[in-house]
Amino acid sequence: MQINSLGEKWERMAESHLIQKGFHVIERNYYAKMGEIDIIMKDGSGTYVFIEVKKRKGIGYGRPLEYINARKMKKIIRTAEQYIAENKLHGHDFRFDAVEIIEWSDGEIELNHIENIFLD
Repeated sequence: MQINSLGEKWERMAESHLIQKGFHVIERNYYAKMGEIDIIMKDGSGTYVFIEVKKRKGIGYGRPLEYINARKMKKIIRTAEQYIAENKLHGHDFRFDAVEIIEWSDGEIELNHIENIFLD
């Protein structure tokens, strides 16, 4: 229970940050057979944005974004395809973003929004 509420805390923090940047919440914690998308939002241009939130304490084992590996990417993409099909959103613009949250040892929180995480 505590883990879920902590995860929700970080997702709400990411969501608030993106709302300040002009995003609008469409759906939270979308589940499909193949996976979950933390937050689905629309940016100011009307693009649907599928957002993965990753949080870590410090970066001793790498930055949070580094935990989105090829397998996780595939699951996110398949889940987004399911969402698009269910909601008949073909023809709209989409992208995949991440919000990485780092909790430093002094209690400071660093939050980074990274756009188009699947582009090289």
